[in-house]
Amino acid sequence: MIIPAMNSLPRICLLIHGFYPVVGGTESHARLLSERLIKKGVKLFVVTRRKTSDLPKHEVVGNIPVYRVPP
Repeated sequence: MIIPAMNSLPRICLLIHGFYPVVGGTESHARLLSERLIKKGVKLFVVTRRKTSDLPKHEVVGNIPVYRVPP
C-alpha cells in the first residue's frame, strides 16, 4: 500500500558554518541554492553560527529564514 505524501516537496534545514552577511564561496552558493529552492516551493530555513552579538538571532534574508545559534 502506498501512502500519498501530504506535500511531495521536501522540507530542508540547511546547516552551515557561516551565512550572509559572511560572504565567501560556500556562503554565496548556499544563499543562491536556498533562494532557488524556495522559489520552487520547497520549505527551507538556514541554521548558522551567530559569530557576533550584533547579528540577529533570527532574520529573513531575501526570502530565506535564517536562525543563528551560539558557537
